[in-house]
Amino acid sequence: MTDPREILAAKVKELKEQFLAQLPTFLVEIDSAWSGGCGRIGAQDHLQAAYRLLHRLSGSGGTLGLAEVSTAARAAELKVRGLIEQERAPDATERAAIASDLAALGRVVAGVRGGGLPEPAQPSETAVLPKPAGERRKRVLVVEDIAEQRDVLIAALSSAGWDVSAASDGLDGIRAAFSDRPDLVISDVMMPGLSGYHLCRFLKSSPQHSRTPIILLTALEEQLDRFWGGRCGADRFLAKSEGFGKLLDDVRTLLEARESAPEAGVSLNLARGLVGEQVAVLMDQLLRESTLRAEIAGLGRHAEHLPEFLDAALGLLEQLFSVDAVAISMRFDGAFTAAAAGELEVERERIAAELHAALGETETVADSRHIDWVSRAAVGLPSEALDDAMTARLGSPPAVLGSLGAWRRRGRPGFTTAEARLFAQFTEQLSDIAAVAWGKEAITRKNRELLELHAMKDRLSELLVHDVKNAAWSVALTIDLLAANPSASESLRRVLSRAQHGCKLMMDMVVNLLDIAKMEEASVTLRPGPIDLTGLAHEIVSLNRDVAAKRGLELAVGELPAAYGDADFVRRVLGNLVANAVKHTARGRVAIESATADAAGAAARQLVVSVRDTGDGIPAALQARLFQKFTQSEERRPGAQQAEGLPVDRGLGLYFCRLAIEAHGGRIWVESAPGAGSAFRFTVPADEASFRLLQQERARAGAA
Repeated sequence: MTDPREILAAKVKELKEQFLAQLPTFLVEIDSAWSGGCGRIGAQDHLQAAYRLLHRLSGSGGTLGLAEVSTAARAAELKVRGLIEQERAPDATERAAIASDLAALGRVVAGVRGGGLPEPAQPSETAVLPKPAGERRKRVLVVEDIAEQRDVLIAALSSAGWDVSAASDGLDGIRAAFSDRPDLVISDVMMPGLSGYHLCRFLKSSPQHSRTPIILLTALEEQLDRFWGGRCGADRFLAKSEGFGKLLDDVRTLLEARESAPEAGVSLNLARGLVGEQVAVLMDQLLRESTLRAEIAGLGRHAEHLPEFLDAALGLLEQLFSVDAVAISMRFDGAFTAAAAGELEVERERIAAELHAALGETETVADSRHIDWVSRAAVGLPSEALDDAMTARLGSPPAVLGSLGAWRRRGRPGFTTAEARLFAQFTEQLSDIAAVAWGKEAITRKNRELLELHAMKDRLSELLVHDVKNAAWSVALTIDLLAANPSASESLRRVLSRAQHGCKLMMDMVVNLLDIAKMEEASVTLRPGPIDLTGLAHEIVSLNRDVAAKRGLELAVGELPAAYGDADFVRRVLGNLVANAVKHTARGRVAIESATADAAGAAARQLVVSVRDTGDGIPAALQARLFQKFTQSEERRPGAQQAEGLPVDRGLGLYFCRLAIEAHGGRIWVESAPGAGSAFRFTVPADEASFRLLQQERARAGAA
């Protein structure tokens, strides 16, 4: 038998017979391990044993062409793996499900063993191409912990004309990779000790194997498994179920893509113990990187301001290295920011200048004095005494945030290569967190400037409103004196009447502005007492009767009980709502009504006062903003026409109503639909006890 395909088929058949003969023993061992894994004590050890056996069956079954065995074992394997990852014993439902999978596996095994051996899968024609005599054969390393799968892979690769070596676990695989210098590595993923992910990451991180192609061959097929396979540096991630043809094609493609074989004499005959030490070094490096990243991230989480963050960063840098001076400089909004650490000014200037000089920057001493993040260890230490330095830029062009430096004085040992590498990692990770802290500082500063501008605007507005109020008051007094003259003509009296009305509207607007400012600052003082809602309603109706009559509107007042609160504020709220209703209602009526608020379980009693109109309604989009400051409704409500004698809406009336009602512990809202009119409703306390309860609740909410 000289045909490579026949040799491979015979080898696969032999291994399959051996595997089938061992299946009953596997099932007994799985059942024993699974039974122990159902309890709480030692469950994880038993589950691990069951998982390894099931993983062997699923992988070997797929490799040897026994798809039924592989599929049945895989179903139970995934469930057991989930329990191991969660570190817990199975519950009753999970025990039943896995027991069912194991029973199904037993039936499959019985069927396969009783039904004879299926014919072994034949490799493709292109998969079996021995190399011509005299040509160097490429070396392939197989790392697989399961014997039958390892033997099949060796047979398949050898039949394709490659030299094959093998290792039974990850640690031996690393040792073989350094001693044999293979042209390509094929590794299983799930192995005891070091997994295929670990092996791949380690080899790809070493200069000798950074370009060596690595194929991860596994029974794992979930998306997350493929993600980790790609991230650890593997060139291919193949499922064992894809068969030999795909594997051999990928091996050939990767070998042909490799530029050249490694030079002779560079192999390292590493002992297993030395490989373990190298792995430990890599793990230590990864541990340092992750710890450093966590420490710097912790600084970013706890530092509220950029200066505090940088002070803490210098402290961390001094803990990592034995240094005599450390410094950070950062530009902020086109200028240097300062965070003094207590050193002498002249020493800060010297060290800052040294930092810029080491980085080849052209900062002058005058600019450097603003760099104040310098360690206290630098006090009294002139920059001329500093010898060895590690410096780096924070960020990368064009987003350079600043610079970082660490020094040792003359006569001390210089920084080592390992320290320089750690300093570079520190700078890289610090840059990311510093950018966030830098952005937070910029936002904080801008917010502070905006708040200051807003406060200044409010103060100027208050002064302006007070001046306008005084001027309007003088004009009103003059008009009243002219109107009191008995010799004034009728036409002059009409003109003076309009002027008086205009002055009243202006005074009301000024008072609204002043009261809104006070209520926004929560400094308004209510003058509570009994409120005659009926009397207020008739007073408001009389003031609007002439305008309503010109528009053909009926004004109605329903039954209104007594309430409690600031009568002046409630009068102005009711007046605003009625005036708005008259202005925006072209026909029909405007009615003032009341009802008891539905507040089940509430200790405070409230009344609901409503102003209904038969206008065209308010669009839903406007309703959501109607009680906000400066929302002007007359431009957006359908059919709105300015009535003579009514003020133009400037978006303060309803906003004042909301603040006034909320000051009473109530709320105000609108119910409306286009074409169906509107109902503006607000609540007020029904009695003194309810008023006091609502004020207490409001005070508690403000304190919270």
